[in-house]
Amino acid sequence: MFPKSRAAMKALPGLASSAGAKVLEAALAARAVAAENAESLRSNAGEALHNAAEGTREAAASARDSVASADLGAKASRLADDVAALVAAKVDALSEAVKARLPKT
Repeated sequence: MFPKSRAAMKALPGLASSAGAKVLEAALAARAVAAENAESLRSNAGEALHNAAEGTREAAASARDSVASADLGAKASRLADDVAALVAAKVDALSEAVKARLPKT
């Protein structure tokens, strides 16, 4: 496992410190890139959330307007039905009143 030659044994600390410095340098670079990517991701996510919220607001407003216009049609239809029922009831009442006043033969 360990090298047998004295030269290799003497070179090991230098190689280890050099490798350690390179690993540390690579780790710092990776950390910087990760922080940069995290910031970019956070910014993009914020923009996406804002766009989604705006789209949701617009869809809700459109749906609300559609429901309101559909509700107006339903209310108008209901009102027309109620007016027709009231007119029919009044006509029936008037008809009964006229029949009651007519002489019985």
